[in-house]
Amino acid sequence: MSDLLALPYPVLPHELSRYAFLFDIDGTLAELRPTPGEVQINETVTCFLDFLSQHRIPCALISGRSILDIDTLFLSNNVPCAGVHGAEIRYADGKYERLSICGSDVAHVWERLKLACMRYPALRLENKLISFAIHFRDAPELAAVAMWTVASLAELYSGTFAVQHGKFVCELRPVKASKGAAVEKMMMSPAFCGRTPVYVGDDITDETAFRTVNEMEGFSVKVGDEETSATHRLKDVDCVHRWLARLMSCAAAGGGVHAQGADKCPS
Repeated sequence: MSDLLALPYPVLPHELSRYAFLFDIDGTLAELRPTPGEVQINETVTCFLDFLSQHRIPCALISGRSILDIDTLFLSNNVPCAGVHGAEIRYADGKYERLSICGSDVAHVWERLKLACMRYPALRLENKLISFAIHFRDAPELAAVAMWTVASLAELYSGTFAVQHGKFVCELRPVKASKGAAVEKMMMSPAFCGRTPVYVGDDITDETAFRTVNEMEGFSVKVGDEETSATHRLKDVDCVHRWLARLMSCAAAGGGVHAQGADKCPS
C-alpha cells in the first residue's frame, strides 16, 4: 500500500494504440451523487470514448451498475462492459455472459433484505436482479445497520452471495463475481488481447481490478487519496477529466503520448 505522495501521475510512455482502457464509472468518470439516476456523463468523457472508438482503441466500462443501467447512462449499447461487479459481461463482439445463480436464493434474499430495512426508510435498497445493495449516503449514521444486515445475509447464503463494500453502500454480490475477474476475461477477448491494460477506478471494489492489471504489467490508476494497491493516482474526478483531455490533446499534437512530453501538453 502507498500513500498519495508516493504514487505518480499516470504518464503513458507509448502511443495510445498500444493500450486498452478500462474505467469504473461512479466516482471515476462521473461525480458521485445521492442516487445513481442523478449521475451525468460530461462532454470530455463522451469525447474520449468517441476518440477511442474512432481510432479502434479498445475500451470497457467496469461497474457495480447493471449493464442495462450503464447503457441508459451512456445512451449507448455498443460499449463493452462488465456490470454488477463482473457478474455480467458484454464483449466487443456483442457476446453476453452472466453468472448463474440460484433463483430461489435471489428471491429469498431480496424479501429478507426488504423486511430487515423496513424500519429504516432513509436506507435506499437497489435490486440489480442478481445483486442487492443498501445505499446509506443520505443516512451515514445507519452505516452499521446496513453493514450488519448485508453481513448477516451473506453468512446465511454464503454459497451464493458475498459482501461487497463501497462508498456509502454495501452490497450482496454473487460470490464468484469480481472486477478483477471481469478485467481478466475482457483482456483475454479478441478486441483487447495483446494490449497493455489501463484501469482507472476509485473504490474498494476496484482493488481486485488494480491487482489484476498490476499482474499484467499494466497501469492501475486510483482516483482519490485512500490507500490502494494501484500504481498511479489521480486526485479526483476533475483530474480524471483533465487527464483524458490531455491524452487526446497529446495524441493529436504528436501522434501518440510519450513519457517525456505528456506533462507538457495542454490540459
